[in-house]
Amino acid sequence: MKRTILTAMAMALAMAGNIRAQVPEFVKCEDYYDINQRTEFQIPDIGGFVTLTSDLHIHTVFSDGAVWPSTRVQEAWNDGLDVIAITDHIEYRPYRNYLNADLNESYRIAAAAAGSDGVLVIHGTEITRSKPFGHMNALFIEDAEKLAVESEMDALEAALAQGAVIQWNHPGWPDDLCTMYPLHEKLIAEGKIHLVEVMNYDECYPIAYDWIGKYGIGAAANSDIHEPIAMYCKDSHKRPVTLIFAKERSLESVKEALLARRTLAWFNGNLAGDASLLRSFVEACLEIKRSGETVTITNKSEIPFRVSATPEGEAMNMPAFSTIRMNAASLTFHNCHCGSTEPLTIPAE
Repeated sequence: MKRTILTAMAMALAMAGNIRAQVPEFVKCEDYYDINQRTEFQIPDIGGFVTLTSDLHIHTVFSDGAVWPSTRVQEAWNDGLDVIAITDHIEYRPYRNYLNADLNESYRIAAAAAGSDGVLVIHGTEITRSKPFGHMNALFIEDAEKLAVESEMDALEAALAQGAVIQWNHPGWPDDLCTMYPLHEKLIAEGKIHLVEVMNYDECYPIAYDWIGKYGIGAAANSDIHEPIAMYCKDSHKRPVTLIFAKERSLESVKEALLARRTLAWFNGNLAGDASLLRSFVEACLEIKRSGETVTITNKSEIPFRVSATPEGEAMNMPAFSTIRMNAASLTFHNCHCGSTEPLTIPAE
């Protein structure tokens, strides 16, 4: 009996030893982080152009942002963006005592990080002055140090001398007054302002929608992000996006498209921009079929629309990848803005 008990104990100890031997000492949770997961935008190309998603106004710790430049590239890749512009302030750099670097360093770091990710990084900076000049992003510059001058006009001219694309940032900030000053009219007439942010961070400037057609400038929607993007926008596809219609996926084509004003602003369920370009894009998003008086509209994109049969009619919601029916001779899209009071209208054919 005693021998039987000892044998059973020995077997139990042996089994315990085998169990311990099978327990791993290290387990890596491969799917815990989403760093290698990209959420692609489901939106169409139009008219021989490729549609690129972009954020043309981004800050890092090299001005008053809270993250490293390479993190901005990672965020952009995760969020499905094709293009970003690093636009740290020239004048406002609260961490300069900790970061002994010139004004181009944030771009260098981001561009190096983007080498394998495929995100196109534009070399930019922000000229930061009070109104009426306001804030201007200089995109596609060569050396931001040459813009660090006392006069804002001299800074702008230094950027233009480098072949920069100029974007007028958040015209309704900081006083909630969206004003087109004579200075801006002059600069636009001289071809020295190419884009205007009609949407920025959590703001929209409906009056600025009118400027797109009136002055022939491009529309932009950008995050102007300072904090980590996840603190600002939990859903990656709800951040402001500038849609760029480029000949191909390259920095050269992006610059050409910006200078040609082939852009639309997209944020908070709203699209804004040039009427002809906006119509082409919306038509590419939809499949429209008529049977008698009934029109069936299928949304093939992730962009939701609000549609009515007349400009004054009550709008129906058309979510992403959905189909609706209505009796209509034409369709008015209440979230697609050709002007402050001009929604996009297209024939229902």
